[in-house]
Amino acid sequence: MPRAAAKRAKTGRASGAAKIKAHYSDRRRMERAGDRTFDGFVRAMPPPLRPLALELVGVVDGAVPGLTRELKWGWPAFTIPGQKGMGSVLCSLATVGDRYVNLMFFQGARLADPKGRLEGSGKGMRHIKVHGPADIDAAYFRKLAKQARALVR
Repeated sequence: MPRAAAKRAKTGRASGAAKIKAHYSDRRRMERAGDRTFDGFVRAMPPPLRPLALELVGVVDGAVPGLTRELKWGWPAFTIPGQKGMGSVLCSLATVGDRYVNLMFFQGARLADPKGRLEGSGKGMRHIKVHGPADIDAAYFRKLAKQARALVR
């Protein structure tokens, strides 16, 4: 039995490699859908995740007016108009299979997170997994988006 399958059988969770594979296969599937825009990408998300992504889009748009929606590195991202590169990205969305939507903050390690919702251990990026409507805390996510905007200059 391959190592990833053994871990899933033992713990009920996929290995990191399996998650990465699912993550990138989602992106390739959505790119093949043909509409390579932010909105096209969201429309191509798996049906159980699409309403969650649309709600997250509304939350971020409502929190920080004037953001640009675009695809960055193959994922739908909210960027600061007039800025270039990774420093322009406030946050982005990604899916892992049809299990959840990640709301990813590029400067997430620098955000105050009193509720402990942000996950990740890298140098900067943090994400929140949204499995269903109950996981969306719109007021809290708006606060995080506003904090992130204050950090991106």
